[in-house]
Amino acid sequence: MFLYFLCTNIFKSFYRVLELKIFKVNLLFFIFRGGYKNLLK
Repeated sequence: MFLYFLCTNIFKSFYRVLELKIFKVNLLFFIFRGGYKNLLK
């Protein structure tokens, strides 16, 4: 039971980090795309 708890905790923290990274990449891509469109004008 403890091992299961440990595994879920590790998975949750890993998933959170992954989610944060995906969010950052999306944000950067959005900013870059916006800047690119402004340069094109």
